[in-house]
Amino acid sequence: MDALVVGTIASALTTGVFTLGGVIVGGLLNSLVSLRLERRSDRRAARKALRLFGPQLTDAMWAIDRAIQAKEWGKLPEAVEGRLAQWDEYAPVFAENQWEEWRRFLETVTELRYLVGAQQSRDVEIRPR
Repeated sequence: MDALVVGTIASALTTGVFTLGGVIVGGLLNSLVSLRLERRSDRRAARKALRLFGPQLTDAMWAIDRAIQAKEWGKLPEAVEGRLAQWDEYAPVFAENQWEEWRRFLETVTELRYLVGAQQSRDVEIRPR
């Protein structure tokens, strides 16, 4: 009878160890898959934000170019600010990107906002080069 009890305990112990091992391996696999899916989702969100905000930056540059060509600055601040209105919405998404990309976006938006603010207060005169 002792052999039966020892065999039952050994069998239960073996089952418990394999069950615990399965739970640990499953948890690790789940974590890795979730991390990969999250990274993929972040990259997808960044690409979407770039597709939506990138043209706004291009339009702001075109507005500046048209103002320089026409030598009319009156509507420039609102034209550029209108194009930058979504920056606050997309900035956190861009911040998830690589540092160099984030820095370029931030510098561009900062310079455009400075240009608009300075032009509104007439601190800076915009001239073609």
